[in-house]
Amino acid sequence: MKKIVFTLILLVFLALGLLYFAREKVFSPTSNAPTTFQVENGASAAKIGKALEARGLVSSGKLFSWWCRYRKASLKAGWYDIPEKTSIAGIVEILSVGKTAVRKVTIPEGRASWEMPAYFRKALPD
Repeated sequence: MKKIVFTLILLVFLALGLLYFAREKVFSPTSNAPTTFQVENGASAAKIGKALEARGLVSSGKLFSWWCRYRKASLKAGWYDIPEKTSIAGIVEILSVGKTAVRKVTIPEGRASWEMPAYFRKALPD
């Protein structure tokens, strides 16, 4: 009986430790510099999480997708400005709201329509 109680107490402490660790990862800032990120149409939270992890914007892509599932977040496609020191929870909020990045494009008067894509490309982030 004592072994069962000890095992249950140990499992409870282990679960609490894991929850604390996950909470710290979700709410601690991860991105070092402001950047623009693209969410493709129809991309899953797991795919977006992998892309964010590859760009260094989140510490764990799996934790990002788990947080999206927990929050029941509906991520919208588009280009997003992600400020520096944004946490996983903050990034999920940005991608859920759907307020995409805005860029100003100046097209000089008298330009032909076939020249406009070059001006649009200059306005896109790298």
